Amino acid sequence: MSGWTTAVQGVVSHLDAQPHHGGKVGILGISLGAQIALAASVGKSDIDALVLVDGGFPNGYAQPVRALPPLRLIWGSADRTFPLSVGQDLQRMAERLGRPASLDVYEGGAHDFFLKSGTRYARAAHQSAADFLASQLSR
Repeated sequence: MSGWTTAVQGVVSHLDAQPHHGGKVGILGISLGAQIALAASVGKSDIDALVLVDGGFPNGYAQPVRALPPLRLIWGSADRTFPLSVGQDLQRMAERLGRPASLDVYEGGAHDFFLKSGTRYARAAHQSAADFLASQLSR
């Protein structure tokens, strides 16, 4: 897990160092990818937007959380891998830190609903993620 987290942080640093980089970075993570994206984003000022889909902190994550980027959480209400309460806890944590955080809940959505691109819920969730990233990264 730490190797993946370091790799994501390395990609962000690489993007920031590019001469034509627009200066903003957004990350979207799904399930395990959400765990990695969240761990990589804690306290990092060079990540400007974070979308997490059905995933929270990795098991055993013990670093203090003092800052998070603006956050969009996308969750299926029927997720058994990462129950909705995980998303609700993340939203409250971000808000306690003074960061904007929204939680989009898709009623009846299972853990993999976001990956089923032909479904109504997946299309709506994809649009929500895209709209959030566009709004945060175009400021």
